[in-house]
Amino acid sequence: MKLNRGLPFVSVAEAARILAVSTRTVRRLIDSGDLRVEQVDKAILILLDELPTPPPGKGCEEWPMLRLHEVSQLLNDPPARVRALAKSGMLPPVRVGGSNRWFRSDVLAYRDAGDDASK
Repeated sequence: MKLNRGLPFVSVAEAARILAVSTRTVRRLIDSGDLRVEQVDKAILILLDELPTPPPGKGCEEWPMLRLHEVSQLLNDPPARVRALAKSGMLPPVRVGGSNRWFRSDVLAYRDAGDDASK
């Protein structure tokens, strides 16, 4: 995903795509002070540094972050199992608003480690 031609800001819509949430949720995060913004004329721009940081060595391929059902599909496990993994800390999520989101690389690493352990 190419973000805003390399600028350090993203729009509300781009932030929503990255975080896999609605624009309304992004606006709530802004209103609550959880996301800092710059206003240029009428445009609201969110600093990229304010968004959850992908794991070291990873870039924008980590975005958009994964929702519960997407993690469930990747792991071929029911959502309840993914929630249990999150609660136990084995597959820690990133909180975005009131929702859990996961970086793709974390999910794939967990899945691959599980495949190796079962051999």
